[in-house]
Amino acid sequence: MTRRSTLRRTDKFALALLRSASTVGIVAGIGALLPAMPAYADCQPDPAVSGQTVICQGNDPNGFAANPGVDALTVRVRPNATVHDNGTAAISVNDDNVVRNRGTIAAHATTTGILAGNNNLIVNIGEIKTGAIGTGIFVGDNNVVRNRGDITVGGGGTAILGDTAARIFHVECDCSAAAGT
Repeated sequence: MTRRSTLRRTDKFALALLRSASTVGIVAGIGALLPAMPAYADCQPDPAVSGQTVICQGNDPNGFAANPGVDALTVRVRPNATVHDNGTAAISVNDDNVVRNRGTIAAHATTTGILAGNNNLIVNIGEIKTGAIGTGIFVGDNNVVRNRGDITVGGGGTAILGDTAARIFHVECDCSAAAGT
């Protein structure tokens, strides 16, 4: 009798295992048939208010721009994130902000990767790419720019640019210009 009940338990277990395996196979098959969609986990919160932390992760197709008068933000571009420009800049902040890029900032021709007003700290550990006549980082007065990443600009572009009265204190740059990109 012991042998018979052991066989029944084994049979029930095998049947349950087959049912769960076939369910997993069906779900995986349906998932494989669905079209792949890119992740759009953009910079949030957007719009931000003064003093908030903005986190950019995934793919942001239209960048982040602080509204006029919104200051003292911390903007973080996470690793594996890509922030694209909005026609002017990929990331645009006003005064007294901290911007840390550990991902990719991608700006088209004649646009800017990071555009900042006055008294900001800009840290690039990731990658900033712009098209022809683009600017990687453009800042106003009294900014600290630290670049330990890559800045690649198209023909006629500028890696880091400041206003005439700008003071860029700390630049460690692996910057290159690519003709015609």
